[in-house]
Amino acid sequence: AGHVAALPIDGRGRVWAGMFDGGIDVLDAESGERHENLTDAGVREVNALARETGSDRVWVASSKGIVQFDDGRMSRRFGPDDGLAGSSATAIVANVGPTGAGIAVATNAGLTVTDGRVARTLTAFHGLPNNHAYAVAAIGTRLFVGTLGGLAEVEAMKVGRTFSVSNSRLPHNWVNAVASFEGRLFIGTYGGG
Repeated sequence: AGHVAALPIDGRGRVWAGMFDGGIDVLDAESGERHENLTDAGVREVNALARETGSDRVWVASSKGIVQFDDGRMSRRFGPDDGLAGSSATAIVANVGPTGAGIAVATNAGLTVTDGRVARTLTAFHGLPNNHAYAVAAIGTRLFVGTLGGLAEVEAMKVGRTFSVSNSRLPHNWVNAVASFEGRLFIGTYGGG
């Protein structure tokens, strides 16, 4: 048992339970039986998991960066030396970018977006409300990034608009959860709302 942080379902219908203190348990969705436990230094403190649509690829965002799994096997690590903005990845969304083959990663030092193997980063210097990014969601071609200082709307790697308590109905600036559903964005803040 651990502190579960994420629960996606992979292309084979298995549930991936990402735990902050126990790696990843891959479970049978019907019985709950554990198929395997994936634990090493890169997947020990899991913050988020994302499955790529149309493939059996699962991305892991952890306190040690990003790990890519293909068909249930670790295939790549991705950290600051590879272009990730920070050392700790807090959230991830797959199937972004012009080709739909990229990922967007919220980190402790900004937002990193990859499309294939090229990584580009946005920080407060580029218009994010704060470098500490905690959440990311996609609606169409737009990304919404939750930070310690508010919410940013990003399109084509440019910050278009930002939202904070001073210019919107956000109850608190610290946005630690965002989720998109049927074209709508749901926002969770630290402190409620």
